[in-house]
Order: sequence, then C-alpha cells, then structure tokens
Amino acid sequence: MNWFTNLFSTHREFTGDFVETGEVLLDLVASNQVVMAEFEQFKSRVKGVIDQNVIEKEAAKSATALSGYGIAVKPKAFIEAVDLEK
Repeated sequence: MNWFTNLFSTHREFTGDFVETGEVLLDLVASNQVVMAEFEQFKSRVKGVIDQNVIEKEAAKSATALSGYGIAVKPKAFIEAVDLEK
C-alpha cells in the first residue's frame, strides 16, 4: 500500500537544471516573455540600491516568482545578469 501513497503524494523532487549564471539568464530573457518581465521588474526594484542584502532579497523574490512558472533560476543569476548588462 506504500507504493499507492507514493504514487499520489503531492511532494515532488526537482529533477531539472537551475539557471545558474547571468549569461544563461540573459539568453533565457531573450527567448521567454515571462522571464523577461520578471527580469525587468527585478532591475527596476534594485535600480539605485546600494545595500547588497536588499539586492539579494529582491533576487530571491524574482527567483521564487519564476519558480511558480516552473522556471528554476538561482538568485545570483539575476545579480550577475544586471552586472553583465552594464
């Protein structure tokens, strides 16, 4: 009966790949409108912000937002991508 419980369990393990670098994120931004919109929001939220802790929290919020669409992005990729665009 344990196999039946496992079959219908709501817990799922992530088996895909995370977007880990800013360069890969920028490639994804170019091809995905959802990612592009979230990246633009992230940039507007951190524009002029100097405090690195605030920037990291905003990056985590953006990563969480994309995870709701099944897109796995590490928060540091957002920070790197902004730096690459400069």
